Amino acid sequence: MASLSQVAQVEFDNMVKEEYRSNGFILKDKVRTATGVIGNSYQFRTRGQIIATQTGFSDVVPTTDPGFRPVIANLAKWMAGDYIDDIEQLEVNFDTRLYTARAVNQAIGRRSDQIIINSLSAAVLPPAQQIAANASSTGANANLTMYKLRQALKVLDDNAVPETDRFLICTGNNQATLLKDDHFTSRFFTYNDAMARGSLNGREVLGLNVVTIPNNTEGGLPKVGNNRTIFIFHRDALGMAMGQDLTVKIDWVPQVYSWLVAGAYWAGSVAIDTRGIVSIVCDETVDTIDA
Repeated sequence: MASLSQVAQVEFDNMVKEEYRSNGFILKDKVRTATGVIGNSYQFRTRGQIIATQTGFSDVVPTTDPGFRPVIANLAKWMAGDYIDDIEQLEVNFDTRLYTARAVNQAIGRRSDQIIINSLSAAVLPPAQQIAANASSTGANANLTMYKLRQALKVLDDNAVPETDRFLICTGNNQATLLKDDHFTSRFFTYNDAMARGSLNGREVLGLNVVTIPNNTEGGLPKVGNNRTIFIFHRDALGMAMGQDLTVKIDWVPQVYSWLVAGAYWAGSVAIDTRGIVSIVCDETVDTIDA
């Protein structure tokens, strides 16, 4: 009977456990979006202010040219895919094309998020809109805190950024520090049920819609050493232009006797109005509260 071990049949689990990963497209609906773009660039436009000045009766109306400024989003083509050998498919009892198509969809989704994050990182912000790691009551490095959020809100309010459609994107590490602070978990301060859910993701704090960005192989939120840069922005401060939204196709390729599962995406993002963006540097090794 011992010889049977050499020819024992291997039975496969008919369910495939996919590695935990972000499905992507977390930020796509949180920025200003233009679809159906023709060409490799798209022009968003901004307009300056008009200032009222005092005049006398029957005086010539003073005019102010507010100025219109173009902001260009450059589109790029992104693809993800894999071949599924038609004979190799017979060795397993699950549809590899289905799982591969799902993985391709997730890859493009994560890339979409990274395109938007990269446009935030590329935005040139004045010093007042860059909150340093040591922006704390003691001057020591801090993670994401109430103290830093209050400074960010002050900047947005001073810049006349609308109170609606403000977003805070951060990591799970940054969020964990906030969850230690009663300001974000106690019903005395808020009704977001953070403790019941164990998360602030998808909840509103201080008028900010919290969005948690996972650690993605595409890069995620930028980090240098212990310092992670996160962002607060208004929806209209960022633009996403798409020539082609995500398209996933499964085609038979006779030359390699395989199915090609491929996804394509044609998009670009740019900061339209930097007055609506604040960057916050967080030391992720610190978890003390700084109210």
